[in-house]
Parts: sequence; C-alpha cells; structure tokens
Amino acid sequence: MSSAVGRGLAAFRIYAGLVLFANGVSKLFDFRNIDLGPYEVFLIDRDEARSILDFEVNKRGGDGTDVPLLKDVVNDVFLEYWDVFQWLVTALELGAGAALIVGLASRAAALLAFGQQFFLALVYASSGRWLFEQTHEW
Repeated sequence: MSSAVGRGLAAFRIYAGLVLFANGVSKLFDFRNIDLGPYEVFLIDRDEARSILDFEVNKRGGDGTDVPLLKDVVNDVFLEYWDVFQWLVTALELGAGAALIVGLASRAAALLAFGQQFFLALVYASSGRWLFEQTHEW
C-alpha cells in the first residue's frame, strides 16, 4: 500500500515539476506556442507573465483586484522592477521544476513553488474566475 502511495505522490510531484519547468523554459527562450499536430497549447513567457500580472491586478473587472495591499505590492515592487523579477520567476520555475522532476530537494522545491502559486491564487482571488480554473498550479 505505501509503495503505491509513494508512486502516486511521485507522479504528482513530477507533473507539478513539468508544469513549472516548461513555463520556465518558455520564459528563458522567449517562446509560447507548442503545436504537435492537433495538440496546440501555449506557455507563459516573460512578456505574457508581466501582462497577466498587470491585467489581473489593475484592470480585470474595471479596477482590478480587491485583495488588500496586493495592488500596491505588485505595482510598486514586481512591475516596477520587472527587469529583475522576470529572471527570478524564470529561475524559480526552472530550478523548482527540475528539482521536482528528479526528486532533488523536493520539499524545498515544493515550498518555493507553493509560494509562487499561492501568490498567483491571491492575484486571481477577486477576479470572478471559475473556482477550479487554476487548480493545477496549486
């Protein structure tokens, strides 16, 4: 029984790592579209990440988020210094994603990834989205 649980948790850990790592690669090499025959998807590159953050916090629904202090933090720190934060986000996604995929420092990598995904959950909290729209991330 415990080995089955371990394999299941490993599959979940690897999946979460692949999601992070793929988006990190997209940010590193500045591409977003993947076309594999009928399978067409996109990833979030650095420009898209900045646009999403700006839109969700400042413009969605007219005046943006209602989460207290979030607009100030995003505008005065993340967007103001995006030239630095875009690379920190890229490094976090690549590093935590790779660590989760191979099982190296999984707890630390998962905690870092959780911090990023919890922040995104706050960004989306007052946007009127479908409840399970972003659940694969957190």
